[in-house]
This record gives sequence, C-alpha cells and structure tokens, in this order.
Amino acid sequence: MPTGRAVTIAAVLASIALLPVIIILALGLYGSAVTGDFPLVDASGPMLRVEPESGPPGSELTIRGSRWEEGTLLRLEMVVQVARPQLTFGGDVETVEQPLPGVYVGEVVISRAGTFSVETQLPTTVPLLPGTQIEFLGSAAYRGGEPAGEGRTTFLVEPAPGQLEVEVLADASGDPLPDTLVEIRGLQGQLVAVGHTATDGIARFEGLAPDVAYHVTARAAGHETLRAPSVQAGLETPRVVTFVLPTAPHGSIFVGGVPGRGDSESPTLAVIDLPSLAPLSDSRIEAAGAAWALAADPARGLLYVADELATEIRVFDVNTGRIAAAIPLAFSLRVEVRDEDDKPPPSAVVHLLWSIRGREVLVRARETDASGVVVFNDLIAGSSYVVNAMTASAESLGRTAEAAGPITVHQSPNPVTIEPHRTAHATVTLKSDFAQMFYGGEPQLLAGNDRAPATSLVVADMAVDPVSGLLYVTGSDLDRGHLFVIDPDERRIVHDWHVRAGIGDIVPRGDGESVYVANRAFSTVSLVDVATGETRQSAGVPSWPEAITVDRAGNVFVASLRDGSVTRLEADTLEVSAERDLEEGVHRLALLPDGSALLVANIWTDTITALDPTDLGIAFLLPVTANPHALAVDPGRRKLIVGTSDRGTVSIYETDTFDLAQQVTLDIRIRDIATVPVPA
Repeated sequence: MPTGRAVTIAAVLASIALLPVIIILALGLYGSAVTGDFPLVDASGPMLRVEPESGPPGSELTIRGSRWEEGTLLRLEMVVQVARPQLTFGGDVETVEQPLPGVYVGEVVISRAGTFSVETQLPTTVPLLPGTQIEFLGSAAYRGGEPAGEGRTTFLVEPAPGQLEVEVLADASGDPLPDTLVEIRGLQGQLVAVGHTATDGIARFEGLAPDVAYHVTARAAGHETLRAPSVQAGLETPRVVTFVLPTAPHGSIFVGGVPGRGDSESPTLAVIDLPSLAPLSDSRIEAAGAAWALAADPARGLLYVADELATEIRVFDVNTGRIAAAIPLAFSLRVEVRDEDDKPPPSAVVHLLWSIRGREVLVRARETDASGVVVFNDLIAGSSYVVNAMTASAESLGRTAEAAGPITVHQSPNPVTIEPHRTAHATVTLKSDFAQMFYGGEPQLLAGNDRAPATSLVVADMAVDPVSGLLYVTGSDLDRGHLFVIDPDERRIVHDWHVRAGIGDIVPRGDGESVYVANRAFSTVSLVDVATGETRQSAGVPSWPEAITVDRAGNVFVASLRDGSVTRLEADTLEVSAERDLEEGVHRLALLPDGSALLVANIWTDTITALDPTDLGIAFLLPVTANPHALAVDPGRRKLIVGTSDRGTVSIYETDTFDLAQQVTLDIRIRDIATVPVPA
C-alpha cells in the first residue's frame, strides 16, 4: 500500500473516532451566515437567544444577540451532549451520553447597535437524543483581548421525522432472520443507531434526519455481512431496505481477559462471529473463567484458556460450544506423618519449603488430620519442596532425607511419609509472624499482584504447533521458569523443561520440532528443541522482549517494551539483520496475511506502526483507542483485531484498506485475542 494512501486512511479513521471533529465537519458542510443588524430588544446586559428554541437535528437556526459592546469580537461556541449507541458484551446495545467541549461555530464583529446575528444549521450526522439541550455560548472581547461580556442560550432537540425499516432474510430459505444486528452509520462512518431484527426479521428505526444519506449494515451470525450505502429515511411512511444474507463458513474471534480488581462478577471471555463481526451471546463461555492467555487449535476446533494463576488449561470446544475436560498443570502432594510407634502424632504441622539459592523459604503450612495425613493441592508440576513436620511444641518429627533431596511434584499421586526424627528442633514455630501468614489460610500473594499466590505458575504465553498439534505453555514461579510441552489428546504433560525465570512469548518455528522463546528478564530470544529441551541458538536483544513473531521464511521479529525497538533476527543463526527504534511501549506484533507489513502495537502511544518486514522501514501509522493490549490477524477473512483496555474495546479493521469494519465495547480487562479461522 502506498504510504500516502495509508496516511490518508489513518486520518479518516481518526476523524471517525473524534466526535468534536465530526461536529466541526458537519457544521462546515451545512454552512453558516452572519450579519450584525436587527432591532434592539428591551433587556439588561448582553442577551443571546436562538430561533427557534427547539427542533429536530438538521434544523436551521438563527442565533441573535443584543446589548453587546459595539465593535467587539464575539466568538460563538456550541456545547452538545452526544448520545452514542455502542455494542456491548453479548451483542447488547446501550446508549452512552458524552458531553463534548465547546465546538467552534463562528466569529462576528458586534454592530454599532450592539447586535449580531448568526445563521447556521444543526448537524444531522451526530447522534442527538430527543430531549437533549444544546447550549450556545457567546463571549466577546475588545481589540486588546480584554473580556467584553458573555451570554448563553439553549436549544431543545426534538425527534427527527425520518423512519426506516430494515428487513433481513436468509438466502437459502428466504425465511426472516431474527436477532440480526442492524447498524446505521453517517457519512463519516460514525454509528448513529443500532438495533436487532424482531421475529419477523424487521428492525424498525425512528427519529432519523430526513434528506441524509446513511449506510445500513446487516450482520447475522453465520452469514455474510451486506451493506447498503446512501439510504435515506422516509417521512410519511418508513423507507424499507431488504437484505438477503448468504451463509458463510464458520469462524470465531475470542476475546479474553481477567476480572477487574475486586470485581469477580465481570465478564472475562467474549465471542465475536468472524464472518459477520457480530458479538454473540452464549452463557456457556462463562464457565471458561478468567482468560489471561488464549491459544487457538483450528485443526481440532478448540480454544485453550489459561488464567494467570494457572493450575490447569481449560478447553473450549468451538464447534459444540461445550467446555471440555481441562488439562491439569497442578497436582497434589500427600504427606503422612508417623511417630516412633508408627502412629499419627497429635496436632502435627507440616511445612513445605522451597530451597532457593541455598536458603529454605516457607511456602505453605497445614495441620494434619486425625490419621496424620495432610494434602497440599494445586502444586505446579515440576516444582520441588523440602517437607518438614513438627509438633505444636516445635519439636521436629522429621523431614525429607538429605540424600533423597527435595520432593518433586509430578502429574500422578505424590505420597510422602515422614518418619520419626527426634534429634533436631525446628527454628520456626506456629507462633511466629511469618508462619501465621500461611497457616490455616490462603497462600500469600505475589507482591504487586491481586490474583497470583506465591506457589502458582504465572503464565506468560501459550501456542499450538500447527505441525505436531502439541500445546506449548510458558511461565514462571518464584523458583524457576517452565516450558510445558503438552499432548492435548492425552491431556498430559509430555515435558516440563527447566528454563530461567522470566520466560515470555513462545512461537513455534514451523518444523514441529522447535520453538522460539523470549526471556524478558534476561533479554534473550532462544531456539529450543521441544523433544530435548536443549537450546540450539540464542541471541541477546534490547531490554524486555515483550513479543515475538515469525514470518513464513522463519525470520524472527522481536518487540522490546522498555527499549522501544523492533529487531529482526535471521531464521537459523538468530543474527540481527535489521533494527528500528520506535517509542517505548511496543507491546504486540502481528504480520499481515500476505507478509507485506509487520504491525507493531504500542500501549503508551496508542498507535499501530506498520513496518516493512525486510528492512523495518516505517510504512504508515494507525491511531487506535487507548492501550492496544492485544493484537491478532485472521488471514482467511483478512481482518486485523485490536483489543484495548479502554472499556475493553475491540476494533476490527480490513487489512486491505484499514477501514474500521466493526467496534465493540465489551467491558473486559482484555489480555489476549485468538481466532479460530474459517477453513481454507
């Protein structure tokens, strides 16, 4: 795409997003006329009034002033309460009222009689609710800039007379399509009205401005989206628009997130139909729980969902909508305590300790039951613990033998028996403050985190190998980093490779044998053999490699959050072949379906930068809504999906033109996006 055209497209999209700009454009389109003479009225001080005092959008207005200081310059502004319809979680429609700052209407020099008149017209392409009061503010100033008075007046918005009916039928049967999403947009692409078809397949709209061309779009799940441009509303009778929607192959966009702080009831997973881009309402996805990371498995028609506190990988069957059996990542450790008479001692307490850099750190403590048994649940596979038991009087009963080493948790029952040991005494008792933090309550939380306890696996990323079908999961606990290699069909961990803590993004190389992994803390990217866990190649990259992606040739692209740079590494050697310095905050990467551009999302500048993959030259810049935290490209439908933290907004763009095709507000703390694409 030529750079000039791309910049123009970005500018158009920006104008759609900024309502003040829309209003200014609208006023410019309708025009205004000013004059300075009309008869005085009896009133004290500067006066401002609008004629008529009420009317529908598009009304021609005359704003008059009297008793103003002659020869002063008056500036006229309009303050409007815009009512914007927006799509929400589950496909619901809600209206959001947003007061805008003063919008410039015009300037006029006050006549010698102290009067002025401004003629203008209300915009018709801006959503204005009936009953909304629009305020006009006039402020005058002398030549030196000193204030010379101000006045205010209001205009009451009435319903517009325009009516529109949209009928939607199924192509295959000709039957009405209920619950079809119908969108009405203005000339600049702004959403004016949204509704759903009833059981008769008709959506009815009133209050539309006449003599205005609207774009009408019909979206039904499982059907192609159709659009009718330049549709005008009827006056005496509704204008009727009929759509006959052909069916489309199945495909879904999954948007995952985590609950808001202190809000466990907020939604965490939403589904958008890929062909129609209509949000779907499906209560079954609520069982999927918090979605810190997502990975799609198109071959099996599955979606893998992991919480930040990952004790398991939840599995969502896209075809049936059912929650399948989860893949466990955490298992139990059963500890049995016996005294010298081979009997359970009374009130024994078992401690789990981590051995970190030569020091033992208390992780959990729990009292045994009457049979001398205690079970610790949700211990991450591969984690190792020293087990120590003591009586309430702090007399040590025993611990795992030094020769045996720490007990490692595996994906099978993990029994441990503590034999009597009366020669040593414990140095930590239940009365100490440190032990009380763990005993009889929940595990401690990681510092600065409201959801992850210290013994959990903090998930970084998940990916499905398109060749082998294996599922890869990366993450770290306080002791080490993990690279899990999982067989989804058997629901078992094939390998748990020990890696340095700080592991981040993971991307399959495409050979079914190796993966590229980024380590944030150590600023490296490595090529790892999934069968042996060996590192084939490794390269240092700029600070905090937050995201990586791979093109068809195997070249690796790395986005470094703190350094604000993008690096291109050669496929086999991982040698640096190109670098591009951008702003700090680069966070997500995606490649266009044809490989013509590398898209880089920045969470601090609220932009997506398109780079040439060969030399990382900048092609164009696309402004997006605040904090673009998730990025995905669906090659089948050629869509770019951007998820932001601004009320969990999902924006979907056409990758050929970068036109905004859909925007949905989901109220989710978005963490990740995955698509189960339409089959080729």
